[in-house]
Amino acid sequence: MGVCFQVTDPIIEENNRYLLLTGTEFSGVMLMEGKPENSEGTITIAALASIIFGAETIDEACQEKDVQMSERMKEELGKIIPLSKIYLNEVV
Repeated sequence: MGVCFQVTDPIIEENNRYLLLTGTEFSGVMLMEGKPENSEGTITIAALASIIFGAETIDEACQEKDVQMSERMKEELGKIIPLSKIYLNEVV
């Protein structure tokens, strides 16, 4: 896995950056600073979180207003195994 993309965040300006997401099933995921010239798309921080937590599919995230992905970016992000669902039990 390896893909570079721009993340946008309308609330926290410091989150607006280019990221390089790499990794294997053995090394896990590594997130590093990316370069604008290597970017394969733009994704909002909300859409990225939705993909990571399994709330949205790649195709659903692509329907959002400020999300643009190349086909290769879609394929690479599709390799992410969403985090398992978390259930909160508020009985104390």
